[in-house]
Amino acid sequence: MGLKQDLINAKVEATKASGELFIEDQLDTSVGSQIEVEAELTKEAIVDFLTKADSDGMTAREKAHKESSTEIKLAIDYLMYKGFNLKDIIATKAKTASAKSLRKKIKSNATTKSASRPKRKGGFDIESLDLNLSNL
Repeated sequence: MGLKQDLINAKVEATKASGELFIEDQLDTSVGSQIEVEAELTKEAIVDFLTKADSDGMTAREKAHKESSTEIKLAIDYLMYKGFNLKDIIATKAKTASAKSLRKKIKSNATTKSASRPKRKGGFDIESLDLNLSNL
């Protein structure tokens, strides 16, 4: 299967998941259908994003990657390392006690301790600073 067929399949699955009235035989995915045309245009947009260079000689993907934070670059590298198998990555859940505790706190909407330092009370008066060096 190619990218275009994957996009068509994704549209069919999204229609099923949306709960809309769905009869598989009635969903038109033939050449020239709305779903097929949308998949073709999306495929072309993705390919252009990855391969079409602008006047600077850089693709939109290269520019986006260059401007990304280190965390995003690492995430992209990790996905490449894992073979872009997002189903397995998403399905994998942390089993540690701290992950379970975090999930429980998120679900309960409980407040957590702050890791930030408390602010100092009072202020510093620059006018009271003794800059006389003759006392040394």
